Amino acid sequence: MLDLERESKLGIKREDFRAYQEVQMDGQYNMYDPIARKQAGLDKSTWINIMKNFEALYDTWGRLR
Repeated sequence: MLDLERESKLGIKREDFRAYQEVQMDGQYNMYDPIARKQAGLDKSTWINIMKNFEALYDTWGRLR
């Protein structure tokens, strides 16, 4: 069984989602800008997956703390 604390059913790790949210909450970049992805240290596939499934991931882990 998948540990939802560490990885979502979508294959996104909690740490990756947190990295995405840190950049988002910083507010310096448009989230479609490749520089935002580089700031989070995520690969393009993971970034796009998070953007497409943000609501489900947010429902799983909530807001960055």
